Amino acid sequence: MSEFDRENEDVFSLVRENRRRSDLAPVIGYIVPMKQAQSYAAYEAAQARNGSGIGSLILVAVGLLVTVTVTVLALA
Repeated sequence: MSEFDRENEDVFSLVRENRRRSDLAPVIGYIVPMKQAQSYAAYEAAQARNGSGIGSLILVAVGLLVTVTVTVLALA
């Protein structure tokens, strides 16, 4: 916990506990060191590339099926 958070934790807790005021200060983002932000961005990019593997495989299979079907119909 940062020094700012420690100094202001009582104020933050009062705002969080009060339902009417809990939406006054929504969390916009977090301050992180540049190295950690770059590491997280690299991780997210790798996940995006790896996560689309099954989708790409299905797309290639459908493309192959269409190509074979068109070829068979053209030769028939």
